[in-house]
Amino acid sequence: MSKKFALLLVALLVVPALLVACSTESRDAGEDYINALLKGDEEKALELACDSYQEQTQTLLAWYAEQDVHEKSIDLKFDVGKAGNEKEIIATGSYEYGDPDMPREWVLSEKKNTRIVLDMEKDGDDWCVTDESVFEGSPLDMGGDEEETESGDE
Repeated sequence: MSKKFALLLVALLVVPALLVACSTESRDAGEDYINALLKGDEEKALELACDSYQEQTQTLLAWYAEQDVHEKSIDLKFDVGKAGNEKEIIATGSYEYGDPDMPREWVLSEKKNTRIVLDMEKDGDDWCVTDESVFEGSPLDMGGDEEETESGDE
């Protein structure tokens, strides 16, 4: 094997791995932020919110606390935006909320325009959630109305 070929092979293997590692950091921060909101972890949610999103994060924390999200039912998927855009994290999936004896399910789905799209920004070495984030289809989405959906409606 020639040295040029070996170098090219290493570059083809290492560069994508580095790009995935970078995008994973923003995805992990976005996932931690959403989970902190749903579970009512104020300290963690505010730590992951950029300065411009502190007040909205407080509003989100209060709203999710009122919904009484069932932690064990949280089943979300987090993806980096199109073309590997690490500044955009998209959350889809579902969780149950409300009366534990008669839970309601909230489905986050692109098809139903109910997904969460977090806009991420590098803050020093860490990532934070900006005020450009959108909680589609929720009452917090600029006048949107909450929609009740049934399981499997994605």
